[in-house]
Amino acid sequence: MSVRVRTRRALVAHMTRQLPIVLASFAWGVLHMSDASSIAAALRQVPLFARLAPEVLDALADHTIEKQFQSGDTIATEGSPNDGLLLLVEGEMEVRRGDRLFKVLGPGDYVGDMSLLDGAPHMVDVVATRPGQGLFLAGYQFQVVLKNHPEVAMEIIRVLVARIRETVGWLEEAEAGR
Repeated sequence: MSVRVRTRRALVAHMTRQLPIVLASFAWGVLHMSDASSIAAALRQVPLFARLAPEVLDALADHTIEKQFQSGDTIATEGSPNDGLLLLVEGEMEVRRGDRLFKVLGPGDYVGDMSLLDGAPHMVDVVATRPGQGLFLAGYQFQVVLKNHPEVAMEIIRVLVARIRETVGWLEEAEAGR
């Protein structure tokens, strides 16, 4: 991706946004990129992306980095900055808050989807329990795709409304069961 900057301040701002991604890449180890169609097919597993047009998925795939991790690697820490989405391709991770285990993630699962939208810190700890690899899409890269493909916003709204409806259903069931 080429970036045109007109001022030193703009260059510094751009590089500052890039730094967390570069550091994360060094920490996890970046793999060689697969072909874009394989990455696009994997991204289609994420509900936010499932119904997007092939050219939009290809644009997302162009901004995706493959990462590898080992058992015991910390993928996310509660309260730390959340800089993107990680789609697990191979391996296993646990999602925890304190001593409470929320979920065990396997291939096809993902973390960080909400941060693509709001950039808020991690709400949980995520630790690899088996070695593996994943596809990482940085939040700022997602914003670039969103600006170039505004139809993505409508799909996001559709998915968020479905999540709200599902949550309301769970709350109603919990109240009825009291």
